[in-house]
Amino acid sequence: MSPPRIKSRRGSYKYHEVLSVYEDKINVSQSSKLFWTRLLFGRTRSRITGEIFKIEIPHPYRLFVYNSIIKCMKINKEEIKYPIESYKSIGDFFSRYIKEETRPIGDISEYSIVSPCDSEVIDFGELKSDYLENVKGIKFRVKTFLGSNFYKKYNDDSTKMYYAIFYLSPKKYHHFHAPFNFKYNIRRHISGELFPLFRGMFKIINNLFDINERVILSGEWKGGNVYYAAISAYNVGNIKIINDDELLTNNLRTQLTYMGGDVDTKIFDNYKNVEVGDEIGEFRMGSSIIVIFENKNDFMWNIKPNQTVSVGERLGGIEDVNTSEKKTERAERAERAERAERTERAERAERTERAERAERAERAERAERTERGGKPKMGKKKGGKALPLTSKVKCPRYREEKER
Repeated sequence: MSPPRIKSRRGSYKYHEVLSVYEDKINVSQSSKLFWTRLLFGRTRSRITGEIFKIEIPHPYRLFVYNSIIKCMKINKEEIKYPIESYKSIGDFFSRYIKEETRPIGDISEYSIVSPCDSEVIDFGELKSDYLENVKGIKFRVKTFLGSNFYKKYNDDSTKMYYAIFYLSPKKYHHFHAPFNFKYNIRRHISGELFPLFRGMFKIINNLFDINERVILSGEWKGGNVYYAAISAYNVGNIKIINDDELLTNNLRTQLTYMGGDVDTKIFDNYKNVEVGDEIGEFRMGSSIIVIFENKNDFMWNIKPNQTVSVGERLGGIEDVNTSEKKTERAERAERAERAERTERAERAERTERAERAERAERAERAERTERGGKPKMGKKKGGKALPLTSKVKCPRYREEKER
């Protein structure tokens, strides 16, 4: 349920009134912080930056501009799918595609989850209540964030709710994908601020995820219910969802939801099916993705906090019998390969040592011959073998002829 509408006077933001009726008023930052943050990172300024990024760059200057960005932000140029000079604007370059073969889907089971984006894993774990707070300062009310109640599909103790928060830096690949096979039939657009989502901002503004603009897809998968959220940030007002042309984000004339505006809810006639790795949408710049999903009790994460992950990389799953057998088989193959490699290295080392010994012996022999008067010249062959010519100095016959 949305907060009550508030009639604010033109040119004045009535933050105290907003907080007095907001359903999560205890956990929202004080009005002064909210006011100054909005003054610095307002939607209009973010929109202006976005329009600048849409300006077409003349073709002769594109290589210089994009190579400068690549060098400055340390972007992997080899992954970019199309020639960089084909991107008309900076915004197009940041929303570039990468080569499919650079992001293979991990070996997963039906209850596993893979990374939906190239990102840093800010936080993950079990969702035990409506209010989420961690040691990094991230706080938000899940119900407010989703714009609706969230619940489990299976009303028993066999499943739990889990969550994962991903941060996409501006240099990363900006498209986001399906973390598993799922289907959705509800899309909610919650208008809000476009505040930056770096870590320091969470300490300034409580419930930052509840305040920023976002798009939530609600549906279900093999493990139960799933909520997939794409969150806007500064310079990232535009969120695009595949095959959803009605979605319009960063609309200046829309009243923000946390200030009393409505939640734009669209219910599709039929479920939208997506398979693991399928593209769901894109940002124009870096931002965040939050996935809240239901899964079995024995689901286990295979990642660490602040770990950098890529699209398709396995994040966790259930270790069933088949998976364990596959792991054992892979471990045996790896062990055999390692043994073969060790044997090959030992043989190479032995061959190298023999060659070095032979070379040392040859050098010693050459040195000995040099001490005896130089390397003997090879004469005519006798019996198939070359005979050395006798030195004139040591030849008795030569000495006799010289004395005469």
